[in-house]
Amino acid sequence: MKRIIFSLLVSILWVAGAEAQKYIKVRLYGGTNPYAITEWNNWDVNTATSPAYIYSDGSISTVTGVLTGAFAIGDNGATYGSASTNPMAPLEVLRYVSDLSVNRSLTLHGLSADKTYNLELYASRYNNSGNSTQFVINGVSQAVATYQNFTNKASFTSLAANASGQIVVSIEKLNTYLYINGFTLTEISTPPPPPATGDGWSLSGNDATAAQFIGTKNNVPLLFKTNNVSQMRITTGGEVQVKKLKVTQTGWADYVFEPHYKLRPLSEVEKFINKHGHLPEVPSAKEVTTEGLNVGDNQAVLLKKIEELTLYMIEQNKKLEVQGKEIKVLQRQAKSKKK
Repeated sequence: MKRIIFSLLVSILWVAGAEAQKYIKVRLYGGTNPYAITEWNNWDVNTATSPAYIYSDGSISTVTGVLTGAFAIGDNGATYGSASTNPMAPLEVLRYVSDLSVNRSLTLHGLSADKTYNLELYASRYNNSGNSTQFVINGVSQAVATYQNFTNKASFTSLAANASGQIVVSIEKLNTYLYINGFTLTEISTPPPPPATGDGWSLSGNDATAAQFIGTKNNVPLLFKTNNVSQMRITTGGEVQVKKLKVTQTGWADYVFEPHYKLRPLSEVEKFINKHGHLPEVPSAKEVTTEGLNVGDNQAVLLKKIEELTLYMIEQNKKLEVQGKEIKVLQRQAKSKKK
């Protein structure tokens, strides 16, 4: 009888490296004079809910913002801060400011539970000396004196999203007015620590120390079994075959059904499609090809599009019902004139 020798190389994959950081930079304005730097998002706060923000590297995030309160925009002037040598943000960002005389909030949606965040908030106004804006997150507050302020910003570090995938910022006035010009959100992904000795895989009662990969030799697919039944298979071509895939995801898209959510006009969606060749917030074919696709984030985006489509259909149905009633009235009027 022939003896078949099977070899399985077992280890734990761990990639050493510093924290990976991505940035979302947002400038508030009123719809005129957008900042022509792609690194910054121009959020026209006449719309309470922003579109999905773009990372500073040009990729699309799942993060959106909701700003409560009236959306007055002040213009500090085209030359505002020109004498400042080291401003906290580009002067184009500090030029426009959203002001209010009552407290309000900024909520960032679509954040990940497996990441931490730093948040800088900018508040600066050319007039109304003596005013300060207080930003509060999770009970921690920071106040900024806003009069001709070019250097002092509110800065929060190591923030975690809540169970709904949100960070909520309370914006409070300490005097007559509160102000906000924009913000920078830093997304931090921390690699896992290296495995300790004895934390490796166990085969035949022996601990395998941490090495570089887990795999098979000789072009053989890798099988994962429980109770001697194959549950998952990684083919030599890189395909993962599994019966079911469960992803634990935060930042689900049900906020689309909240009363404050601002649905894009279909005309705006059409312009975006004609210009970019894909739906807003949905990654392009090029992005998927070069960067891959996060399954959980993509499912959240697809659900958001389905929910938005449902809202469009409800809105269209209401219009059709009104038109149907109007047609019936016109038909009755036409019949009465013939008699």
